[in-house]
Amino acid sequence: MGAARVYRFDTPYSHEDLPDMVFEQTSQDMYTASLDKPVQKITRADHTDWLWEAVTFGPTIVAPTGGAATTFYASGSGPGDPGYSATTYRYVLTAIDEELGQESRASASFTTSNDLSLDGNYNTITWTTALGDRVAVYKENNGVYGYIGATEGASFKDQNILEDLTNTPPKAQNPFAAAGDYPSTLGFHEQRLFFGRSRNHPNGVWATQTADFENMDYSSPAKGDDALSFAIVGKKVNAINSLVSSSSLLALTSDSVVSVTGGTDNAIGPDGHILPKKQSGYRGSTRVSAQEIDEVVFYEPKRGKGVRALNYTFEIDGYRSDDVSLFSSHYFEDDEIVRWAYQADPYSCMWVVMASGKLLCFTWERSQEVWGWTENVTDGLYE
Repeated sequence: MGAARVYRFDTPYSHEDLPDMVFEQTSQDMYTASLDKPVQKITRADHTDWLWEAVTFGPTIVAPTGGAATTFYASGSGPGDPGYSATTYRYVLTAIDEELGQESRASASFTTSNDLSLDGNYNTITWTTALGDRVAVYKENNGVYGYIGATEGASFKDQNILEDLTNTPPKAQNPFAAAGDYPSTLGFHEQRLFFGRSRNHPNGVWATQTADFENMDYSSPAKGDDALSFAIVGKKVNAINSLVSSSSLLALTSDSVVSVTGGTDNAIGPDGHILPKKQSGYRGSTRVSAQEIDEVVFYEPKRGKGVRALNYTFEIDGYRSDDVSLFSSHYFEDDEIVRWAYQADPYSCMWVVMASGKLLCFTWERSQEVWGWTENVTDGLYE
């Protein structure tokens, strides 16, 4: 039997960053965020093959290169012929990858001169290299590029196709490009990775494109799967301390708990309504990451001591907050939670490490309406 070994590798974090660091995992990737560091990703390829790197936001598929347009004139419809009015046509290209669900950013623009209003005239669009499954072609109209078609072939013919100005190429965006803009809260919801709380925008919330967790690009007008952003506005600065995916997106802020939806039966998206709705009084939440157990969200309140539970109820059509440590308040006097983790089996309990070094066990069995707190005593302290 081979001996077990500890696998170590360097990280960009110091011990001072750890209390504020949060993480979310999907498959072999884990995303981490901290207030003074760029968003990071840990990728596990094998037991001893791990990569920790800063996230580069944007599509992985690159734009086509070598775009060019050539003109064709029908007989009697070229320069110098009666009725011909030279017009400059400007184009850009994007690459589309169906498997990745990505569209690249726009290529460099290129132009040609023709009069496509005359029958038989057309422009042929070509390119030298293109990745993905298709190439999309956009034509300029008063400074805006509108979609005119896509092809799996090696060229595209524009026979005076009308631009769709509601469908424009993606625009590059990285809202986390510099210190002060790094997010420190994250969570998955509705196939997006949501971020919150930077130094410059403590009440800001940002979300990636749908099912593309490292892409913050957008179009104008917005498309349904574009990246998006909004702010939680209230009487006070609502720093986003935790994001939890429940029947809605729950933003646990320093001032209150807010449920965010996209309206009736609609997902949160840039092309629809975003409806933040406060769910609890002015208790707020600490930076300790909330825990979801059996559709109930547990969090440490910013005001007061103990642990509260958020539970959706039909009676009020919203979330109700209850104190589940009311009869064990002595465990939390002059103390605070450092970290906690849920153990589903056996016993369905949550292990809670306190700043004093105490270890508490919170037993929870919703179906039996049973819960209780126990202190675990040792000769030393717990970390």
